[in-house]
Amino acid sequence: MPVLKSFLSPLIFFGLLCVLLFMQSCNPYKYFPPPVNSPTFEGAGEVHVSGNAGLTGYSGKAGISITDNFAITGMYHHGRIGENFNEENSIYRSYEGEVAFGLYNFTEKPKFTAIYLGFGTGSNFDRWKYSDSVRNFEYKRFYGDFYRPFIQVSTGKINDGAALAFFGSDLAGKVRSSHIFSFKLNYLIYRGYDNNLDSLKNPTPAKFNAENTFFEPYYNYTIGSKNIRFELGVGMPLNFTFLALLDDSKREVIRIFPLNAQVGLYFALGGGKEN
Repeated sequence: MPVLKSFLSPLIFFGLLCVLLFMQSCNPYKYFPPPVNSPTFEGAGEVHVSGNAGLTGYSGKAGISITDNFAITGMYHHGRIGENFNEENSIYRSYEGEVAFGLYNFTEKPKFTAIYLGFGTGSNFDRWKYSDSVRNFEYKRFYGDFYRPFIQVSTGKINDGAALAFFGSDLAGKVRSSHIFSFKLNYLIYRGYDNNLDSLKNPTPAKFNAENTFFEPYYNYTIGSKNIRFELGVGMPLNFTFLALLDDSKREVIRIFPLNAQVGLYFALGGGKEN
């Protein structure tokens, strides 16, 4: 039963995300958030890296624990929706990086809590094909740069299970798994251009400033050996368009994609203690 419960929790969470996704309207999204970076440090001198692929693109995440309680994390995310422009009407691309500084602590092992303050920045665009009986051309429906300060709280548990064995041989020591729930509050500042087709079907750029507060609960699960694990992450960005810091009548908001899901490999290296 504990094993069944362990797998049911993420499935229920993922089911709720799918319900939220289908409740959204069909207007185009202008921002696809990266995954949440929540390393499972246990002591000073550890280096954790992972690579993920998912609904919104590809990510490389990393972190280093400077002391037993202080860590620095970083991430690069390449947003990628639509693979072949020759066969699709629209493609989305983004290029985004973030860095964070945080404190982590084991209040009662194997449970831990971490809090990070960070900053992300990048750019994105959506390229669209247009064709009619007269013309056939492509243009960027929107493009721009963005900045994203954030605060993140993560809490979780690291478990060591029974020995992995194959034909009676212990190949990888103990099975190690982790369950991490993160809560990330972001303030997205977007400066970009909309390209609308005018009455003559010519793209006409219009500048816009957007500011969005969005909150993302995120579940991260890893399982494998102490140094190499399979990683699964699912999240649900919730857009609070009414929470803006600037009172600007020209300020706009942008729609944020409400689902985040990735799989990948997680590597935990170094440190004087067992990772």
